[in-house]
Amino acid sequence: MNVLAPALLLFVSLTLAASAAPAGPPLHASSLISEIAAAIDGKTKKPKKKRAASSKPAKAPLPKPRPEALAAKPAPATEATPKDGTAEPKPTEASTEPKPEDIAKIPAPVPTPRPDALTVKPPAAEAKKNEEKKAEEKKAEKTEKSGKTEKTAEKPEQTKENPASTKTSEHEMIHAPVPESDTAEFVPLPAPRPKNIKPDYGPHPPPPGLVEAEVPNDPLPDPVCDELEAKGEIEFERLPRIMEGQCGALTPIRLKAFTPKDGPKVTLENPVTTSCQVAGTALGWLTTSVQPAAIKHLGGTIREFRQTGGYECRGRNRDPSAKMSEHGIANALDIGGFERENGVVVPVSDKGEAELGFLNDIRKEACGPFTTVLGPGVAAHEEHFHLDLARRGKDGRTTYCR
Repeated sequence: MNVLAPALLLFVSLTLAASAAPAGPPLHASSLISEIAAAIDGKTKKPKKKRAASSKPAKAPLPKPRPEALAAKPAPATEATPKDGTAEPKPTEASTEPKPEDIAKIPAPVPTPRPDALTVKPPAAEAKKNEEKKAEEKKAEKTEKSGKTEKTAEKPEQTKENPASTKTSEHEMIHAPVPESDTAEFVPLPAPRPKNIKPDYGPHPPPPGLVEAEVPNDPLPDPVCDELEAKGEIEFERLPRIMEGQCGALTPIRLKAFTPKDGPKVTLENPVTTSCQVAGTALGWLTTSVQPAAIKHLGGTIREFRQTGGYECRGRNRDPSAKMSEHGIANALDIGGFERENGVVVPVSDKGEAELGFLNDIRKEACGPFTTVLGPGVAAHEEHFHLDLARRGKDGRTTYCR
């Protein structure tokens, strides 16, 4: 029924149209039937079934190519259809790019000339200066050329040499002697340094940074020495200043003997280098303590100091790492024994009753005039007395006696 309904509707519509149409040629039944059959065939055709979606996963779409932002694409050309109706082929991208041969044929742009209004013209004064400079430069060139020609005229003609012989190797050019110029001044070479020079630093070299002053030829003045010379009770010789690293003395003397007015002469076995202050103090100790004690305990006076010592650049107790000794500044005196008038020597280490009494008395009496007194019983002083004038305390007279 569903198939015949549209056919009947088509038949009725055709009959109504035929009745309403104007008079014309009659419609044949065969034509109507063929039209109805064609309509029925079109309606009865079954639609094609869609294929079921495959179970395979769909492929992800590929990303679109990135547009070249910097590349300028040519504007699309309008398609012009020719008169014969055939369309022209579209130009490809390769055809739009210029060929290198065409680029080379393109002429370079010609710069536009600068207007005369913008050009800066030098003033008249500057133009004159420029002309004067040019003229001076030309004169200088002429003079140089004339000088060169004169020099070449003075030189004799050199003989032509074989070009093969003039060629030198690179090694010969590098090691060739430099020719001396006529204008170079002659500088004499320094005298050769003498060999086997030994610095006079004494037993110990001076500390770094110490600048030694020049030793004067004549001894420096000293009022204490002047006073001793005026009294005439000490035989000594003035010496130049001593500078020996950290050691030294400004006004040293070589002490030889004591000649007091109220007593016998007392000599030194070895003349010592010391100071006038030490010599004057020793003279007072000799006259007030040594000779009276010798008469009391030994029955006679002393005529010589034995095993004496004075200036020596060294540390205390001869220790290089110890503090500087007073001997290093000529401010000390060492005595190892006393020779009597009869020639008998009393050493400092003597243990005899009379001798020991004598030695103890003079040792006690030395403490005061001398600020330091050391002897037997003290390390490194078992065989001599050490007497010096080291300054201690506020007034410099604090004593150290052992």
